[in-house]
Order: sequence, then structure tokens, then C-alpha cells
Amino acid sequence: MVGPPVPIKPEVRRALDVGVGVRQKPSRSQTMDMDVRQTPNGNQTMDAGQTLNGNQLTDTSRTFHARQAPPVPARPRAVSADSVLAGISTLQISTLDCHRTRREGPTLESRLQISRSRNVIKRVVVSGELVVAISTATILGWNLRCGELLWSHSTGLDFPESAAFIALDRMAVGTKNGNILVVDCRVGEITKSMSVSGRAIIHLKTTKEELWAVDDAGWVHVWRIIDSDISADAKIGVTRVMDCPTLVHVTDGGIVWVGSGKVLEVHSREQNTLTLAARFDYEADLGLKVGIVTGITSVGKTIVTAHEDGLLVRWNATGVPTGIFQTGSHKITCIEGKGTSLWLGLSNGKMKIICAKDWKLLAEWKAHQTSVIHIDAAQFATNPLHVPLASLCDSACVSLWDANLIKLQVDEILHKRTEEFAKSQNCAVRVCSWNVDSQRPPEAPSFWADWLDTTRKYDLYVVGIQEMVDLESKSTNAKMILASNSKVTNAPSDDGRAQLWVDRILLELKQTCPNVRLVSQKNMVGLMMAVFADPALCIGMVSHEMVKTGLGGLHGNKGAIVTRLTIDDTSLCFVNCHLAAGHSQVAARNTDLSTILKNAHLPRVAQSECVFMGGEGDLIFDHEHVVLFGDLNYRLNTTREAAESAIHAKTHVELLPNDQLLSQLIKVPNHPLSTFKEEPLNFPPTYKYDRGTDVLDTSEKQRIPAYCDRILLRTNSPDARVQNYTSHPLMQVSDHRPISATLTLLTKQIDHLKRETLRLAIQQDWLLKL
Repeated sequence: MVGPPVPIKPEVRRALDVGVGVRQKPSRSQTMDMDVRQTPNGNQTMDAGQTLNGNQLTDTSRTFHARQAPPVPARPRAVSADSVLAGISTLQISTLDCHRTRREGPTLESRLQISRSRNVIKRVVVSGELVVAISTATILGWNLRCGELLWSHSTGLDFPESAAFIALDRMAVGTKNGNILVVDCRVGEITKSMSVSGRAIIHLKTTKEELWAVDDAGWVHVWRIIDSDISADAKIGVTRVMDCPTLVHVTDGGIVWVGSGKVLEVHSREQNTLTLAARFDYEADLGLKVGIVTGITSVGKTIVTAHEDGLLVRWNATGVPTGIFQTGSHKITCIEGKGTSLWLGLSNGKMKIICAKDWKLLAEWKAHQTSVIHIDAAQFATNPLHVPLASLCDSACVSLWDANLIKLQVDEILHKRTEEFAKSQNCAVRVCSWNVDSQRPPEAPSFWADWLDTTRKYDLYVVGIQEMVDLESKSTNAKMILASNSKVTNAPSDDGRAQLWVDRILLELKQTCPNVRLVSQKNMVGLMMAVFADPALCIGMVSHEMVKTGLGGLHGNKGAIVTRLTIDDTSLCFVNCHLAAGHSQVAARNTDLSTILKNAHLPRVAQSECVFMGGEGDLIFDHEHVVLFGDLNYRLNTTREAAESAIHAKTHVELLPNDQLLSQLIKVPNHPLSTFKEEPLNFPPTYKYDRGTDVLDTSEKQRIPAYCDRILLRTNSPDARVQNYTSHPLMQVSDHRPISATLTLLTKQIDHLKRETLRLAIQQDWLLKL
């Protein structure tokens, strides 16, 4: 699902002066020669007027100031800016495909447990079998396999601020006083201390055979790593980026990406010189309405920036944005790229893994109880099959994960080869929904034959009723609330009414399928859902959940009934909804849907990942096929006259651009129904009519007709089909028209022995590749 094109502001013409992806020969005011030379008085100088006195930087030129970044280079006239801006203007916010999202992390075998201490852990870095943490005044090292604390070293008042491994068992630590400490991690000894800058070294990055250090004034220092060590003689340059950069990322090619707030800089490298190639203010220059930058990383040649509003922006290697993705509503606090995967840490303690090849969400799980503040993937490994990735939360807890994603990758390959161990067959499902406006079951046999389609036999019948009782009656609502407070499951006024509907539906179905049986029935105030099945079906794991959204979740006049069942080794979930009413209550309906989909917790089923998409079946999205239907109450944003005219002229298709649900799916990134699909609405609006007639609402409110009643499908099977999605206008006893649809869903029978044999073969092949 995609959002609207991102608008380009008039001020974007300022971007004509920004070198997007353009390298030009730098002027002496824009860059520094990184070669350091000796002056007669023994001081070291740089071309841009910088003097290095005892490794302390002093400004001797007015070209640079201690708190001012370099000027922005002009775009060469030979480059067409219009083509770049045109590409940016067509960017759309895409919602990640979260089909087959796993809810467990790729755990790594380890006994490491880091207990909370008086000193706050700032960073964790991993290499081989080592895990090293830097805290307020201490550096600590553990063996990640056995969990043993190997050593601990105090740095005194020179607090460590950053760390990076420069070899398998040797690391560099940047300190608050501007020093670089080289630590032998085998024994935990500091073998070298170099004074680099008078400012805190807040970022350390290792790329191939170089170490990059950035202090809080924006000075970048680079050393060659020779024999797993760095020295003053191996320093190849120093230059300046933006002031106080909060985020720094260095690619293998030496391109430096720097971020702070909503500003991003790209510095290209030519020999030993950094040149400011581009500087962006996301909103002022590009018109991209994103939150503050919280992370920068790369996967292959693609750069990705993370933002606190849950957005990811994808960039090419030259600094042009090529995509925007919505990952969810929680703040992205950190990001790390490893192989072809993006690892995200979130403010709610969850972590996500995204495949950067097709931008699908591979996994999402609860990794920590508090916000994830740092992720680090091992750059050096002793065993290619055992590559650790560490995550750190703000309560100083550390977790380790498999950066190779071996189990997850094997499961994905196994899923693609399902036909090798499973026998599949089609299951015909009839879904019927109706807001009955507190009316009793109608007597007309023709209606039942049309609505239930008794002319043919289905494997499964799912019937959802909304507003089975009068929800506008104050006395009825009072009884419902009292019954709820007294912990009575169903209020007295809806039990009998629900049974009337179930008995009548069963009577009609038996005329076509004499052996049909009632598999499930559940009702909540005005909602009722019943599932009927052919006795030949192998049905199991039937369970229910009710989610109340009325009166802030206290009352069941609005909400949903959720029913879960399995057919052989395939899971299905049906959700019958009645959402917030009122033309203006679009946001409330979105919130209701989000509440239903997140808060419905069904009984867990252990050892059933092949049935429940890698989960335990307790969440709606664990199921292979999810059907959501009912009175969703989304309205038409048009006038009564325009809607009535289109209906009478039978050109109601012209009303669809005004449908609130269709509009919300486009405008709202990560809408609760963004992963559901709906067939075209080839029938007139189902609401609102005068009872017993086909006359549109003539009451005092003169309500605008709308497509309140809907049926949507979320499925993992590309072979699933929805047919005959329609309304039934001849049934006029309610102010809503009934709707129905025929679904053909794929179910499977798994040969578990074949499945495990194939899993072992795939795992062996995958390990050999590693």
C-alpha cells in the first residue's frame, strides 16, 4: 500500500545549490588537505589554516570556525537539477509487506548475562567470541559462549564514549578527553593511548583497513590499521564535517554520511580529501516530512536513514533519496545493516528485521523490556556459522542474536517448497455479513437462498451479525453495562435473539447440506458470529476472543468477535467488527481497528509454527488466512445530492474516490488494514435506507449513503480468490443491506516426516554456503 506523492515545496529550489550526488573540485574554503606537514617550529599544519600543537587543534584561519560547518558547494551547471527533483517529487510512502512476519528473534546460543550495575552501559561491541561494553568509567569484556566476565578495566576520569574493533581481539576506545585507547581484548590491557583532539571522541567506525574517529566538534580523524594496530605515523588525515554530529556512518568506499536533527550531509572521498558533496534539510530542501534522524547505515550500496516517526528513507550511493517506508508507529531508536538485512531497534523494546532486497518485514519480536538504544554486528568472526549481533537497552540489558539469520532463512526457503511435503486442496468459504438494525430473522425463503447461496454446497459458512439488539436504546445499553460489570458473559437481551438467528441459518443450510454442523457461535451485545462446516472437514483449535471498543473499551456495543480455527494444518481467523459510527469519526474507526488487531489474544498453541506462520496462534496476524468483515462504518465524503444522483443513475462507481476507507488506505501509512485486500465495490452503497423500502434516509439527519459494510481478506496464499462480492438490495427489513462473498482458500495437509527431512537438507546447504 502506498501513500500520496510527497509534495515539493517552492523553497526546494534552494536545493539547486546543493550538490546532490555531484562531486566537484573543492575550494580551499570547503575542504582540507588531509596530509599533515611539519613547520619550522615543529608544529604540524593543515592547508586550511589549522595548526596541530601537541595534538590539540587550534584555528589559525577565518575560513573555519570552531562551531561552524563548511559552506555548501554549488551545483555545476552541467547537471540537470530538474531530473533529480522530479525523481524526489514522485516518492511515495510505502508500507512494508508484513506477510509471514515471525514473532521470535533469531536467537544465538549464549550464556551471557550482563547484570545491571552502578555504571551505565553506553555501548556494546562484539567480535568473534568477545562482547565488550563501555560504561561510565569502565571497559568490560565477556566470553559470549560461556558468559564469563574475562576482565574489567577502569579508565578513571577519562570516560569512554565510543568503541570499535580494529581486529579480531583488539579494539579502539574514544574518550571524553579526546584520546584514543587501544585495548588488547585477550587480557583487557590498554596497550596505547593517543591524544587526538581536545574534544570528546563520540564516534568510532572501522572500514576495511581504516579507523575513523569523529569528535563532538565535527573533526574527522583517519588512521590506517597496520598489523592490527594504529599509530600516529599511520594517521592519513583530518578534516571537518558538521558541528556536533549526532550520527556518523562511513561506507567501505570512504563516503561519510553525517546526520543531526533533520539535516544530512554527504562527504565524498578523493584520495585523502573529503569533499562536501551534498547537504539536505529534509523538510526545507526536499519537502520530506520525516522525524529527526535516529540512525544511518548501509546494506550493499544502499544507504538507509531511520527516523523517530518510524520512517525509513532509502538513498543511493550518490545521495539521492529513492524510497520512503513506514515501519510502524513506534520510534526507531537505532539501526544496523548486516548482509542484506536491516535490524531496527524500537522505543518499545521490540526489534525488527527487514529484507533490503524486497523490503519485506521478516521478523518482529519483543527483545527488551525497555527502549533499544544500540545495535552492533560483529565485523570480525572466528566461525562464519556463528556471527553474533548484540542489542542493548536503556536498562543495561544485553541480548545476542544470530546475524546470519540461519533459522529464519531456512524457514523461508522451506515455506517456498511447501508442495514438496504438503498436500494442498481448495476450501470453499461463504462469508455473510449484515447489520440487522435490531430486527428478527426475516421469513422470506428467497432471501436466505440468495444470501447464503444455498444453490451450491460450501465447505465452510461464516455468518456475522451486527446490531442484533437496539444499540440506541438507553435501557438496553444500561442492562448491557450492568451485565458486563457483574461479569455476566452475555446480557439477557441478546442470548435469545442470537439463538433465533443461529437456528434459522442452520435450518436453511440443512436444506442444501443435511449434515452441516455448528462449529462455533459467539455473541457480544449486538455482535454475533457463527461458523458452520461440512462434517468432512478436519477442524481443530477452535477458540474465540472478544474485543470491546465502546466507551473506551468498557462497553461491547462496538468492537469485534474473533474466531480462530484450523483446517488440517492451515489456520484461519475470522473477525466480525462493528466500528465507531458518525461521518466525522474516521480517526476513531482507525483506532478501533488497531485496537482489535493488536489486543485480540487467542489461546497460544505451542509447537505449531508451520500452522501459525512462525507464531503461536495468539495474534490475529499469526494466521495464514484472515477475513475481516462487518459494519466498518466508513462513510462517503460527498454531498447527499451527489451520492443520491449517482445511485439513481447506477453510476455509483463514481463515488468510490470519496470512500473514506479507500482514501485512508492511501493517505495513512501503516493503516491497520494496509495488508488486507478488498475486491472492487461493484454494488450500490449499503447504508442508509428507510426500513422496508429502497428509499434513501428521509429522517431529519438525511444521512449520506455509504459503503459501511465490507469484507476484506489478508492471506499468505497467492492462489486465494474472492468471488461474488456483492450486496443483497431486495432484503429491506433493516437500514443496511446484507453483503456476502465467496472465498476459495488453500488448505494443506503436512507430512511432518518429509518436512523435517527437507528442513535438515536445506539447513545443511545453507551452512555450506556460509
